[in-house]
Amino acid sequence: MEVAKRANGFDMGVPYYARHRRPEAEPVFEVVYVEGLWQLRPEVAFVTLHVPLTPDTHHLMGEVEPTAMKSTAFLINISRGGILDQEMLTRVLERGVIASAGLYMATPESIPVDHALFKLSTVVLTSHIGSAPHEAQR
Repeated sequence: MEVAKRANGFDMGVPYYARHRRPEAEPVFEVVYVEGLWQLRPEVAFVTLHVPLTPDTHHLMGEVEPTAMKSTAFLINISRGGILDQEMLTRVLERGVIASAGLYMATPESIPVDHALFKLSTVVLTSHIGSAPHEAQR
């Protein structure tokens, strides 16, 4: 719902999918519930994933869901790397099914520098910054 607050500031419509529908939040945050990721609408410009990594969410998005997105759409995963199948994502991006992806984490967390995702100019990868504080480094 925090993303919806910001999207509403840009007059963006916000369809959402969650394990538990929040009907009380829908009018407040101006969001519309959809039955599953496969219901992504072709007009959706950004898809953001915000889920914990569990057996139910592992590889949550398969090859079918990106085909429901428009070719200029951006996929942003701020969840753990295992939420997306990286090989699927690589194929989808190479074929131009979607425009770009932003990944907070990969699987493994330090993917090899020769991984195909690093070769794509349409991907932004960030490291898991939880280890950045000096206390964690010590």
